[in-house]
Amino acid sequence: MPAVFGTAFISTAKSKLVALLTELKDVDMLTGYDPTFLYLYESHSEAVLRLNAVSIEFDSIDTKRAGAPVTTGNAFALNTKMGFSVRVHTDYDNGENDVTKNVNLLHSIMNKLHNNIDLQDFYRITTVTEINPNRSFSESRTFGGELSVVVEFTNRQTQE
Repeated sequence: MPAVFGTAFISTAKSKLVALLTELKDVDMLTGYDPTFLYLYESHSEAVLRLNAVSIEFDSIDTKRAGAPVTTGNAFALNTKMGFSVRVHTDYDNGENDVTKNVNLLHSIMNKLHNNIDLQDFYRITTVTEINPNRSFSESRTFGGELSVVVEFTNRQTQE
């Protein structure tokens, strides 16, 4: 696999998460999930956000050298951890915030992510945390919930 640098790490990780969420929406939820979501947005700031929806957005990045050299010579591994925010949107800000509905949607997403931690190509979900089922989002003027996902990419480098 060719080396990927900069924003390509983030773009690839996000694409892999979006693919999982799309599968959850289009395939898994057809088998009796309640509640379901119908819309998936790749940004929290959508001009017209339809409900029930899930949005995902990049949050943070941290890259560190991983331990000792992985082989003799100048090769080493870099671990890049990318944080993403995943939100469920279940009502507009003039409506009612249904915390139970938010929790159920967040748990469906958590289960999908936990059951697919290996994203292939050296990408791996390492953490799904910080569930908050009672949020108001000013960017989209909606109520819902949020969780955090960390995706790690291990890139083997050779110094010249």
